[in-house]
Amino acid sequence: MRRLIVLLALAFAACGGDSDTGAGLRLADFPSGWTQYGKREERTTCKSVAAAKETATDYDRSPDFEKREGLIAQSTVFRFKDEAAARAGFKTLAGEGTAECLAASLGAPRATRFDIAPVGDERAALRATVPATKGHPGGVFDLVFVRSGNGVAELVLAGVKFPFDQRLREQLTANVAKRLKP
Repeated sequence: MRRLIVLLALAFAACGGDSDTGAGLRLADFPSGWTQYGKREERTTCKSVAAAKETATDYDRSPDFEKREGLIAQSTVFRFKDEAAARAGFKTLAGEGTAECLAASLGAPRATRFDIAPVGDERAALRATVPATKGHPGGVFDLVFVRSGNGVAELVLAGVKFPFDQRLREQLTANVAKRLKP
């Protein structure tokens, strides 16, 4: 199951950096039953994510986190030179280009926007649902963006067969948003 979840999450993974911003997801953010795996260095196929990364002064990708019931989470944090640059980075990351790329990368018909609890200075969320096929279970992928000050975080939260728990998604987003503050 883990291999399938990781492969699905890799379809829309952002790049990680060599530095550690300390603001991304941590194992302590999760309830018991979650496991932490190492960081993977991946290249994104999404132009919007690559563009935001190019303008960031610092970025870092968290390790992968998994719960055996078919859930996976990871985050990428982008630091920008100032709030204006972070607002522009947020707009790029949370824009239509990312929504289209998410759907195309996963083979989903589309990515839809949904509301999340108010945290940070700006927030946005996208969901893509991948239908089950004969050889593979379906999946639900939430991509959450939050900006606080000059930092922007991207959280990838995926569930096989069912969506990521809303309360946990909001708690994880709030934890990262607090750590983004300078």
